[in-house]
Amino acid sequence: MANMLPPEDQMLYDGWLLRFNTGTSRNPNSVWPLYPGTVPVEDKITFCEREYGARGLVCHFRLAEHVASDEIEGALAGRGYAVDNPNHLLVMDGIPSVEPEVTEVDLEGWLTMIHDVDSDQHDEAISMKRGPLSRITLPTSYGYVEHEGAPSSYGRAVQQDDLYQLAELWTTPNLRSQGLGTRLIQGLLVLGKRAGATTPFLPVADSNLGARRLYERLGFKRLYGLKYMSPTQG
Repeated sequence: MANMLPPEDQMLYDGWLLRFNTGTSRNPNSVWPLYPGTVPVEDKITFCEREYGARGLVCHFRLAEHVASDEIEGALAGRGYAVDNPNHLLVMDGIPSVEPEVTEVDLEGWLTMIHDVDSDQHDEAISMKRGPLSRITLPTSYGYVEHEGAPSSYGRAVQQDDLYQLAELWTTPNLRSQGLGTRLIQGLLVLGKRAGATTPFLPVADSNLGARRLYERLGFKRLYGLKYMSPTQG
């Protein structure tokens, strides 16, 4: 997942991956504990806070269930951090044979399209999104589906060997529950299957019950949970 959305800069410190990026997205701008190290947790947190502060960035942490994170979470809570946006990582065992197609565009075409159809994707949001997306070196697909001749549902996917991450899946709010999201996801899966991917996965916010139901209906299952922790001030 780290390779599938590269930050502006990063460093590995005693088993923790520090990802530095401007903008509001937690994914490319957070600390990812990957494996146990030898430096005490409190000292490592201090190091991370110093490195992010030196870059004018807020220090966030991304904690996954499959990493021994209880000690880290407790230390962060004691320093005033709080849980921010719990997620589930969903995975599908294999890609089913499906028919829907998506319209593929390049990155700039996709950014222009989502700017025009999604009111949340204003100029500043598009500018912040362009940086991490333009740094992706893995095979990437950008696609959308139409409703009555107009783009109405969009998403993207990144492949690393057999792994295939779906991301930024969105459907026009007043057109939801009409099968457009299903068409989009299945269309992106078609592209992945053609490219040799076998294991699709995606993160979904714990609060997004509608999306979770859709993904599970399509065959995705929960693999593990992850959460971000952010300082309550600063």
